[in-house]
Amino acid sequence: AAPWKAPSLEEALTLARSAGAEAVDAIPLLAPVLAYQRGDTNQRYPLSVMRELNESLDELVRRMTPGDCIRIGQRLRAPRLAEEGDARQGWVLLAVERLPDIVSGTPHDFARLAVLSSHRNGRIRERALLVLDEEHGDDALPFLLARCVDWVAKVREVAWASVRRRLVPASASHFVASLPLVLRLRDFRRVRCAPLVIEVLDFLSNQPDALKSGLEHSLPSVRHASWDAMDERDMLSATHALRAVRDSALARKAGRYLSAHAADASPPLRQRVVDALADSPAPELRLSSLLLAERSGLPDTTERLRRATLDPARSVRQYARYHLREA
Repeated sequence: AAPWKAPSLEEALTLARSAGAEAVDAIPLLAPVLAYQRGDTNQRYPLSVMRELNESLDELVRRMTPGDCIRIGQRLRAPRLAEEGDARQGWVLLAVERLPDIVSGTPHDFARLAVLSSHRNGRIRERALLVLDEEHGDDALPFLLARCVDWVAKVREVAWASVRRRLVPASASHFVASLPLVLRLRDFRRVRCAPLVIEVLDFLSNQPDALKSGLEHSLPSVRHASWDAMDERDMLSATHALRAVRDSALARKAGRYLSAHAADASPPLRQRVVDALADSPAPELRLSSLLLAERSGLPDTTERLRRATLDPARSVRQYARYHLREA
């Protein structure tokens, strides 16, 4: 192989400053720098540069969403990464024997291993997963899940075994945070992950409090995935839907659930459903609240129609005006 040529100081600093971009855009720029951390000090960057690079990589990995764990692998294996000169070739040609130079017991090892778990070389991915699993606990879960669909059987086996070992109550919240990735595994055709997904959902079904907490997670993708998992396992109730209908990410799913179950609800609960739908950010749900109020014969239906004539959504205003004229 051709000798590796480290990027210039100016290029390295430019890569580090790219941390302001999205993780999936910036990490492929920073990853090749890892290939130059060699035992020979003449091949190393100045400490000030490496400190900036390490901090950037740590921050980017912390910001990665579950979906990023799949996308980053696709970006790191992109053919163009091998076509941008010697600065990238070192990363592409990285040998597993050089891992001790890159991962050497520093606080930055987790971020480096997370990136290496998506390397082009299957032996490097396998070794990175083993160390992540052994030394970094549940923080490694999204990266383990991402490799459950790896095209190399040995890497998949390591990932599946590691995920299964973590199916314990103490790890339930981490599985909830990774639910978008868990459900996504069913979409990959090259590997049949349905049995593993069923195991994870069975496990979370026995940890209902952890699964319910996903409906209030800070990431909309996790709230969506938690709703879908609870719906799939018949764990939803009107109480969950009444809370979720005010969430802009879940409003439509929760509104459809409430509309479908309102007919069988008690009058007090039906009143709460109508009120919740009326406060929804989704126009079609505010319209549903008027329909349900009329069908339920609520005494304040006319007043609701009058208020709806001022609704921001044209469809709601037109419905209210038409029915007021009819009345």
